[in-house]
Amino acid sequence: MTPVLPSHAVQMTDPNAYGALVDACPDMLSTHQVDGSFQLASAACKSVLGWTPDQLAGRRLAELVHADDRIRFDERWRWGIAHEEHLTAVHCRLQCADGDHVWIELRLRVTRPRATSTEDRGAHRQVLCIARRVTAHVPPEFAYSQPETVEHAARHRDVLTRMMPGMIWYCEMNPDATLRPASYMSRYLERLTGFTPEQWVNTPGMWASLIDPTQRDFVLQRTREVLQGHGSMPPYRMRTMEGSYLWLQSELVVERLSDGTPVTMYGLSLDVTRYKEAEEHVEELLRRERALHDRLDGLVQSVPGVLWERWLGAPDPPRPSFVSDNLEPMTGHSTEAWCASDNGFLAMAPEPERARIAAAWSEVIARGHGVVQHGILTRAGEERWLEHHVRVMPGDDEGVRCVRGVTLDVSERVHLEEESLRLRSEVEHQARRITELSVPFIPLGGRLAILPLVGTIDPARAETLLTTLLDGIAATRTEVVVIDMTGVPTLDHHSIDVLARAARSAGLLGARVVIAGVRPEVARTMVQLGVSLDGVELKRSLSGALAAYWT
Repeated sequence: MTPVLPSHAVQMTDPNAYGALVDACPDMLSTHQVDGSFQLASAACKSVLGWTPDQLAGRRLAELVHADDRIRFDERWRWGIAHEEHLTAVHCRLQCADGDHVWIELRLRVTRPRATSTEDRGAHRQVLCIARRVTAHVPPEFAYSQPETVEHAARHRDVLTRMMPGMIWYCEMNPDATLRPASYMSRYLERLTGFTPEQWVNTPGMWASLIDPTQRDFVLQRTREVLQGHGSMPPYRMRTMEGSYLWLQSELVVERLSDGTPVTMYGLSLDVTRYKEAEEHVEELLRRERALHDRLDGLVQSVPGVLWERWLGAPDPPRPSFVSDNLEPMTGHSTEAWCASDNGFLAMAPEPERARIAAAWSEVIARGHGVVQHGILTRAGEERWLEHHVRVMPGDDEGVRCVRGVTLDVSERVHLEEESLRLRSEVEHQARRITELSVPFIPLGGRLAILPLVGTIDPARAETLLTTLLDGIAATRTEVVVIDMTGVPTLDHHSIDVLARAARSAGLLGARVVIAGVRPEVARTMVQLGVSLDGVELKRSLSGALAAYWT
């Protein structure tokens, strides 16, 4: 289908120059009837789509358009036909000769051949097209600058939405302020729960049916309160497709009419399962620690001790040493063996430890009272810990002293103390972990990040806030950090000072801090305290901050 010079065109000196000029263009040039049928196509159609001009002759252009792009293409084609002499552009995928589809930028204009008589006027409209291959993803700046490529901008926003580590959704409201099925749910739902967004938006009542039955009534009641403008959503458990449960924390924004009637609810639901599990684990560790302490106290009170007495020096008359019968059940050694030795307990100690233990005994005896604790080996070779409560009494004769005491088997207590130390270390580690999880730094891509806060800001959390903020800015090169204060019930001088320090610190790294979601009672407290956050931009809500900076 070699291009033919129209009869109304001005002839060039060389009759073949027109065709050569058209075929030399790297873009596909073509003419079409109003219904889209190919009339002429340049040789570039082979390099652009793989078709020859003869293969395209008579085919409708719409037949080559990808099914997902057909509605958009038809709208732009009809608009171009209705607005003659206006250049119309559309991006769509066209089918190649090998069956694949490529992205094409089509620019078309409707023209009428120059009339040679009155009868020819208004007849024979034709569509001139230029087709150029483009990349699959139109650059964002082009997508936002061209009305016909808004769908590409939406695709970029969808990618950013998928990067968010949480489920983004919204649903419309019924006239009675009840929720309709979700109008939109991000793909993160499938990653968290196994359910697809399509299942979510097409299944009425799905959200309520997945809430933990033990929490369902409470969560639904709190949702109604949020719709009325009171409170916030608590964490709750939701069932996954596999049947397990995860904890969700939802931040909600309700769009209302001027009379306060709720119209649309927007939500960001974050998976806080690890946070809740860590919290429950810490509570269990604390409970176990309290139980261990109670058990330890009971053991100390109930375990019978060994009473003993030993004389030092040369009392006159001689006084034998004494030890109670509980010695043998405790140590396995006989009372006779203990009395026959100079220091029966020292003889039970492991050989490498005896010098240290002897020094401890000497120190207590010289002081006149004290406690000595050391390990021994029972007659059966079992290791045990003994605790000696010692008191020295002077004898009647010079140089004579009586050493009396009670010895307890504290082996179990020592082991419990070691376990308690280990548990305390684990509790402190989990507490630090909870603090870290309570201040998440959420980059949204580009130059924006969110740092949501829930609860009060104590000194330990303030330090975590500053560390998380600065580390996040340094790692992501974020320019704007939105600190969401929606979940912060109160502020005091210390909390405000923390926010001011955060803003100054972020500024040193070239970032700006925006505080969003200041609650009315918090704002009232700031006014009463007479303080302000100089240099810090305030936004009424998180959605307002995102609208201002998320582009």
